[in-house]
Amino acid sequence: MKKSLFLLPALAAMTLASCSNEEPVINNGGDGNVVFTATLPADMASRAFSDGTKATKLTYAVYEAGTTNTIIKSGDQGAPEVSFNNLKATLSLSLVKGKTYDVVFWADVPGNSSYTFDAATQSITTDYTGITSGDENRDAFFQVEKGLYIAGAVTKQVELRRPFAQLNVGTDDLAVAAAAGTTVSATSMKVSQVYTTLNLLSGEVSNPTEITYAMSALPEGETFPAVSNSKPYTYLSMNYLLVAADKALVDCEFTINDDNGAKVNTLNFANVPVQRNYRTNIYGSLLTSPADFNIEIEKDYYTPDYEVEYVEARTAEEFAAAIAAGSDVAVPAGANIDLTELITSDPATNLTIATPTRLKVDGELYTNQKGRINVTSELTVDGGGVITTGEDAYGIFNMLEGSTLNASDVTFEHNNKLDGAPVAIREGATVNLENVTFNSNFATVTSFSTTDGGKLNAKNCTFNSTSNSARNGKNWTYCVLIQGNCEAVLDNCTVNGVQGGVSAARNARITINSGNYATHRLDDEPNANAFYAVYVAQGGTVTINGGTFISDNNQKASIYNGNNDIEGASLGTLVVKGGKFGNKGYSEGTKGDITPAEGFMWKELTDGGDFHFEIVPAE
Repeated sequence: MKKSLFLLPALAAMTLASCSNEEPVINNGGDGNVVFTATLPADMASRAFSDGTKATKLTYAVYEAGTTNTIIKSGDQGAPEVSFNNLKATLSLSLVKGKTYDVVFWADVPGNSSYTFDAATQSITTDYTGITSGDENRDAFFQVEKGLYIAGAVTKQVELRRPFAQLNVGTDDLAVAAAAGTTVSATSMKVSQVYTTLNLLSGEVSNPTEITYAMSALPEGETFPAVSNSKPYTYLSMNYLLVAADKALVDCEFTINDDNGAKVNTLNFANVPVQRNYRTNIYGSLLTSPADFNIEIEKDYYTPDYEVEYVEARTAEEFAAAIAAGSDVAVPAGANIDLTELITSDPATNLTIATPTRLKVDGELYTNQKGRINVTSELTVDGGGVITTGEDAYGIFNMLEGSTLNASDVTFEHNNKLDGAPVAIREGATVNLENVTFNSNFATVTSFSTTDGGKLNAKNCTFNSTSNSARNGKNWTYCVLIQGNCEAVLDNCTVNGVQGGVSAARNARITINSGNYATHRLDDEPNANAFYAVYVAQGGTVTINGGTFISDNNQKASIYNGNNDIEGASLGTLVVKGGKFGNKGYSEGTKGDITPAEGFMWKELTDGGDFHFEIVPAE
């Protein structure tokens, strides 16, 4: 018995958008040069379908954070036009220091009128008139940068992703059908529950409809993305579907015509799984044995895999019951769960995650307790929601020995001005963050490890802290505080602090590869002094390979090697191999500038704006 298979692998090759060339800074009265660079994974360029090379037009809009008030958008007078070249685009804007912005990006094919951007609603609307199967001219990508605080010049890398599911249909019996007298030449497809509107800021879709992809010739020169039992499959069709971020089921009616335009067959596929930025492959012997098929989702191709079902929780009681049962938990959009009564300082009664758990937060989790959820296993957190800790809360996740936190695409809000951090790393714990935003009145991530150490890996994350010593003279912290033999790696992160940006102390080791690191004063707390973007002390080591570093508008040392103001305590170590800096920093050991790593030197910049020096290889 022949079977048709449905597979839903992640579109690893469809994750990022195509890109462009550098444009001049526009003069819009700003004083913070912001450079956005969109990149594309190297493996996408090797593909035919979905290689991203057709979507060369970039549309963008900058808003006051949390509003629909447009500051500047593509098409405005003086706004740079950006087109993609060699899968890379650079957009340079001048924005106002001390302000926070939301920025949306959309890339599509020039001259394609299928998509309309409405800056007022921050949305893209799709016109399906005349749509045909296999139309690569409808390829597109999007991304949003939320809560971007401008402390000075900023360089930010953004990864644009497709808003579509890719639906592929293939067969292995094209030659068999031809030998029997049937030459297949064209196909069409009708699909239910495809959406018309995409909100670029929230990622939500709306206005579902049924669309028909008109009859089109079979794709040529393309390799079908699935193989079963070493049998090659031939493409019958490829279509992009505007769908939601979560997995959904659609019904498809697939029509096959011969070379005379006569209908060969119409196949109905019910409950086909689709999801944004994934591809669904339907394949089998569709021409000779189309009637019997089953549906399979490829296991372990993408994490999380879909053999695990989420338990929806809308109340604290439902959340606690799901965690106690070892279930994966979904907090849906619109739900606001207060966990304050469930989190205690007593390990015997505290809420504990002791088995591998996936937590999908599209709504809000909240606690105002002097304690955290204890995590002793692996916890994966994602979704577009918010995890909020109140004015009395210490934080939300206490990562204990041997535990792992994998967090992506969520926002942490910490409202305690005198203590705590959303994520605490204890001995032997590992925290992996990607596209995560922290807005904190104290610390964002802190480590307490002492001997066995812990690990922090952060990529494309934003860490914002307002902590400062003027509040009560004793309770203050750095934005990202790594101490006690813990290791951290920061890639393309943005860190904005007041009292300080990044600190390594007590034998901690931090590697900064890229990103933007700054401190700044607060408009609403004028007595709060700003200090150092990077501080190292007490045997800590910070290795800087790249990035930008500025402290208090160059009123303080960009990077500082000290002893935490503890008499007799040892200094730290700064290994500086790259980056741009407002000044040459300061070392308490030499009572002067920071010495670059061996083989490197300071170079004065004449056109670097707020950044007056960079580290380059020694001549």
